[in-house]
Amino acid sequence: TVMSIAENYPPHVLSCVMNHLGTHDTPRILTALGDCPSMSKEEQASYRLPAEKRKLAMERLRLASFLQFTLPGMPSIYYGDEIGMEGFDDPFCRCCYPWGQEDRELQAHYRALCKLKNDLPALKLGDVRILEAGQGRLAYERRTDAQTAVVYVNQGEKTWRLPEKMRLRFGKNLSFDGECYELGSNGFCVMMVER
Repeated sequence: TVMSIAENYPPHVLSCVMNHLGTHDTPRILTALGDCPSMSKEEQASYRLPAEKRKLAMERLRLASFLQFTLPGMPSIYYGDEIGMEGFDDPFCRCCYPWGQEDRELQAHYRALCKLKNDLPALKLGDVRILEAGQGRLAYERRTDAQTAVVYVNQGEKTWRLPEKMRLRFGKNLSFDGECYELGSNGFCVMMVER
């Protein structure tokens, strides 16, 4: 699907398509990722994710936002998604911003992704090429003439030994054994190819 989109849009258009996970017309992304049960509008008005479901939804949101920022296009964030707002369909997805109640850890994650996107021309303007997809793994390359970034996502249960001669730029659930990085389950990273 990613390659079909990349092949059907001119590069200057592809680099600025809106990548969004939530909008004013959809349930909040955190709620959507939390495996919520069906319920009436009255129940939806006061529903908040239980701790375990919120933890799972947050993990999924970190991964989804990582993809949002590293795939071609411009990340478009619906206010409050970056700090963990919850809510079902309209009108519950349009609540006021909860000043002073922000999830600071999630906010820091989004700030780091913004910095990553701004700092790496390959993530802003680079071509995309899928290197591996399947078995819970995804790897794709973003390349300009001057820079190559390789993006890895591991949703598999086994660790993924990444190729040598790359420099870590950003990541979660990684270890280094002295030679190579290994990407753990539910881990993701951006590696820079040394030239």
